[in-house]
Amino acid sequence: MICVILRRDAEGALTECSVKGHAGFAPNGKDIVCAAVTTLVKTSFASLNDSACSVSPVTFTAFGDGEFGFSTKQNAASKARLIYAGDFLQKGFELLQKDFPQYLELRIKITNKPAEA
Repeated sequence: MICVILRRDAEGALTECSVKGHAGFAPNGKDIVCAAVTTLVKTSFASLNDSACSVSPVTFTAFGDGEFGFSTKQNAASKARLIYAGDFLQKGFELLQKDFPQYLELRIKITNKPAEA
C-alpha cells in the first residue's frame, strides 16, 4: 500500500508531500496506482519549482525505493500558489483513494502556524 502524507499549514498552504510504499495493484512498471501517485507528485513539484513561479524554495527528496516527496517554504508571494497546490494534491489523492482504497492511504496533517521562508 502507498501512504501519502500531505502537510498543510493552518491557512491551507502546502508545506510537504511525502510518499512511501508500493501500491501492489500490478507488477512494477505496470501499476496504474503507482503511476498516478508519481505523476501527481512530480507534476506538482515541477510546477512549484518552475522558474516563473514565486515559490521558493521547493526541495525534492528521494529517500529510497518507493519513498519520495518534497517540501516547501512559504513567502508572501507564494501563499496562494501553495494553497492551490495543497488543494490540487489533496483532491487528486482523495479521488485515487476512493477508486483504489486498498492500495492508497491518504493522511492530511495540519500545523497550527503558517509556513515561513
